[in-house]
Amino acid sequence: MLKLVTSVLFVILLGLSGCHRKGNFDAGLQAYERNDYPAALKEFKPLAESGHVEAQYYMGHMYLTSKGVPVDDVQMVRWFRKAAEQGHAKSQSRLGELYVYGSGVRTNFAEAANWFLKAADQGDVDALVSLAYLYDAGTGVKKDQEASFALYSLARSRDPSKGDETLFSKMTAEQFAAGQALADRMSAPGTISKVLAQR
Repeated sequence: MLKLVTSVLFVILLGLSGCHRKGNFDAGLQAYERNDYPAALKEFKPLAESGHVEAQYYMGHMYLTSKGVPVDDVQMVRWFRKAAEQGHAKSQSRLGELYVYGSGVRTNFAEAANWFLKAADQGDVDALVSLAYLYDAGTGVKKDQEASFALYSLARSRDPSKGDETLFSKMTAEQFAAGQALADRMSAPGTISKVLAQR
């Protein structure tokens, strides 16, 4: 019986000691929002290292914007990539932007399109707009004005302040109709990549 009690106490103490090593995301977010970046870093870093996706996103953002840490492209990309690989849409979109601008990585529009597509499938509005621009220009993807219009339309339906309507000033009425039909097919969650793959 003593052995059982000792074992149970050991497990409880081990669990409690682990709790002290991990940060508290809410405390980190509150610190971040009040611009106390050293306190935010203290909470986010252990969480990020243990795989907490939101903490990883904030770590990437802190390295991007030099909030509480020096600008460090390697760390910025590292944290955004870790979160993106876990399916975090904002991180996927941010990683796409890094590939477009060559920030911390070599410029690679095809890789940018890949990350934007993953985020767009989850409804990330910024990724939808960025992907629309890539399709409009034929940069990293095959030029496709109708796909560009469809992606842009989806973004505008979710956030009317996004995008630039002048992108489509040279489209014919038929192209608009085809683009709208494409947007309708893409409107269900997770369908954008499937619909675009069929084009």
